[in-house]
This record gives sequence, structure tokens and C-alpha cells, in this order.
Amino acid sequence: MKKQIHYNSIYSISKTESALLQKINESKLTIFTPRELTKILSWKKQKTHNVLQQLKNKGIIISIKRNTYTTKEASTEKSFQIAVESTSPSYISFWTALSYYGFTEQQPKSIQIVSPKQYKQIITLKFSIIPIKLKKERFFGYKRINNFTIAEKEKCIIDSLAYPKNAGGLQEAVKCLKNAWKELDKQLFIKYLVRFNNKALNARTGYILEKLNLKNIKVQLPSTYVKLNNEKQSSKTASEREKKQRNKKWRIIINEEIN
Repeated sequence: MKKQIHYNSIYSISKTESALLQKINESKLTIFTPRELTKILSWKKQKTHNVLQQLKNKGIIISIKRNTYTTKEASTEKSFQIAVESTSPSYISFWTALSYYGFTEQQPKSIQIVSPKQYKQIITLKFSIIPIKLKKERFFGYKRINNFTIAEKEKCIIDSLAYPKNAGGLQEAVKCLKNAWKELDKQLFIKYLVRFNNKALNARTGYILEKLNLKNIKVQLPSTYVKLNNEKQSSKTASEREKKQRNKKWRIIINEEIN
């Protein structure tokens, strides 16, 4: 005997709607499209669209993006899984992953995912998904946990140091590095840093690690000086001051103090 699935709604559910929801549950679909449901149920295309629209109007399913849906319950319980499945291939990183691992006390409202493909931001009633595109060769260092993919701790820190604005800014990224350091595989961290293949990032990371008395690393450095915080805009006065605040060893322009 099939288990009856119940959904919270102020509206009654028809037999047809119930059949569709039952099939979603049996097929263990977290996200679904009209096309795949039409195939699974052997319905006509228009019938599937009509039933999905009825369920959406009743608040039982929600739209993630064009022709892609999830149930209201799943949107609450499986938000990470929904995020990576709706932007495949992808993995969770930056502030979202930092929060997941407990490296920051901040609780980001959005889910940040990394993908080698270009995706638009997705906004649902429950959460928003912010896709961040990385080069294909930098799309690595992730693992699968509980039906979703997430950056490994080492790669999450490297992603955040490379693009600190996605991790709450440079100060927050540095704080997360300090909080995470004891848990990181140091050899893997350096391996991933080298594989990321960004000499400016090498310089910034080397300077930060030395400044925090964490580790002294040997990596390739850029031929010219680079700003410690490449995302920080400098005024004319600040630019003059930065000329004097340089670290020759790491070829870093110290345009922001870290501690």
C-alpha cells in the first residue's frame, strides 16, 4: 500500500494533484520540471503544466526558475541540495560554506554557489541562490555531503581569499582563515593554492599567513606589486600613502591593515 503524502495548505488537493505529488515523492525528486513529470506520469504536456500551476497557486510547490520547481517543504529542509541541483555543475562556497563549517558566526541569507557556467541569480520565497562563475580549471576541491556538493575547507578558504567580497570582505576572510587554520590540511591547502594558479593570490596569501604567524610558504610571486585588498578603492591621498607601505618580500601594497 502506498504511503499517503500530506502537504500543508489552506486549500484542498484534488486526486490529480495528489497523484503528481505522490509521484514526486516516490521518485525522490528534490527539484523537477514539467518535462520529466510528463514522462514519469505518462500525461499530456498541457495537463502536467495545468496541475503544476494549480499546486503553485495553492503554495504547495514553488518556482525556482523557469520550468523548474520544488515543494514548499523541500525548500525549507533541502535548500543546499536545491541550490546545487538547479545550477549544475556547482558547489557551495564562500560565506555560505564558511558558515556551514563554523568558521564565521555570520548567518548569510543567500546560498553562494560556484560554477564554471554562467547562471542568473535565483530568488525564491524561501531563499536566494547567488551563482559565482569560476574558470573551469579553478572548479575543483569540493566534496559531497548529505546530497549536496560543497567546497572542502581548504578550497573554501582559498576561494574566499581570492574573492573576499563574496566572504564578507577581506577582514572577514582573514578572520575565517584564522578560525579554520587548526582544522585545515596544510599540504592540501598549499596544493590547492598553487593549483588555483594566481600569483597575486599567492602573494596575498603568503603575506597574510606570515603576518598572522601561521606559516611561511614558498610560491611563485607576481613580477609587479599587487594590492593586499584588490577590491578596495583608493583615494589620491591613500594612493600616495600606499607607495610607502609595501612589503618587498611578498610584493604587496599594504592598502589595508589586518590583524
